[in-house]
Amino acid sequence: MLSFAVVIGIRLIPTMLEDANTIINVARVRELSLYRFKGRNLIKLLRALGEATKYFLYMSVLLTIGSLRRGSNLAIVADLRAFRAKPYQTYLIERRMSKADLHLSHLSL
Repeated sequence: MLSFAVVIGIRLIPTMLEDANTIINVARVRELSLYRFKGRNLIKLLRALGEATKYFLYMSVLLTIGSLRRGSNLAIVADLRAFRAKPYQTYLIERRMSKADLHLSHLSL
């Protein structure tokens, strides 16, 4: 179970980075930009910190919602595949060849 969690966590890192990049591009389109403050004016510094906090909250809420949706979908998929339902896990149904299958394969050669 731990290996499954580690693999899924590692697999979702690039997806989260892609989502963060998409959110940053959307924020730029909506003119929410994060700029560096240069100067000594305390009021402008506080205003810039407020904007940075708003930008961070905007990104973190959207990333959290996306991660929860993706995790919910992953949980549904794991349940549908009966993950950890049995002590052994099978991926392939073993099929045995009948006599008719053997005769047909000999005829096709």
